[in-house]
Parts: sequence; C-alpha cells; structure tokens
Amino acid sequence: MSVDKFDISKINLSPSNLKEATEVIFLLVKVIIELKEENDKLKEQLKLNSNNSSKPPSSDSFTKKKKPKNKHKGSGKKRGDRPQTY
Repeated sequence: MSVDKFDISKINLSPSNLKEATEVIFLLVKVIIELKEENDKLKEQLKLNSNNSSKPPSSDSFTKKKKPKNKHKGSGKKRGDRPQTY
C-alpha cells in the first residue's frame, strides 16, 4: 500500500485486521509528517520580506505596521484648549 503525496482517498480507512490497521497508521503518520514539513516551509516563506531577503519592496504585503505607542502621558486637557478668561 503506497500513497501519493497527501492523497488520503487511496488509504483504506476501514482496516479489517491488525496488519492493515498498522499500515494505515503508518501511512497516516507519514502524511502528517509531510504536511507538517510543508506547513513549516510555508510559514518560513511568510516571514520573508524585503528587509530580510532579496525580494523587492514591491512584493511586501500591505499589512499595517504597528505604530509605536506614545510614551508621554497627556495632562488630560483637550488639545489646543485655552483657559477661559472673563
């Protein structure tokens, strides 16, 4: 029993004896390992951008960069507000 890359439809998911069940488990573990390796490779590709690879900046995704938070705390007054004098 052999399996093409990720083709689970060819795996007998209803084994009739212990030998077949062992083969099914072995093939499913093999598929899991292959999928995990592919997943890891794709995650690494997602981390690449123009700053850490030879990719041009135009290929970077358009995700918003986080703005640094302002470390200064305000006085609580509205901006541009003048004290009222009568």
